[in-house]
Amino acid sequence: MCRLPCALCRTARPKRTRESLLGASALRRPLKVVAFEPNPRNSDTLCSNSMFNGLRVRCVHSALSDTDGQALLYVPPSDMSASLEPGFNANVVHTMQPSAQRLDIYASEYPIDGPLVKGDH
Repeated sequence: MCRLPCALCRTARPKRTRESLLGASALRRPLKVVAFEPNPRNSDTLCSNSMFNGLRVRCVHSALSDTDGQALLYVPPSDMSASLEPGFNANVVHTMQPSAQRLDIYASEYPIDGPLVKGDH
């Protein structure tokens, strides 16, 4: 269970993640963005697009979870809708086992000093 205090938590729809990243970088004092993505293909795309567009994004190839270790990622034909939830999509074609970590454990090593935004749900 994550025990990280959160002053501000917002949820953005997945298709709004790009707009959220652009908005965070456009502020007078740009926010530091940490993006957790367990799917290697999506993680690589997110990181290269962020660098190409000059966004300050720290990409973490890992799933956020309530436990540290390995996660089971259920991947349907579209990589864009993979999930750690087994019943999220009935059309799962394969699974992956990315690393998983708790946000409070991550934050103890890399302090988070701004708002938290959950990019998908």
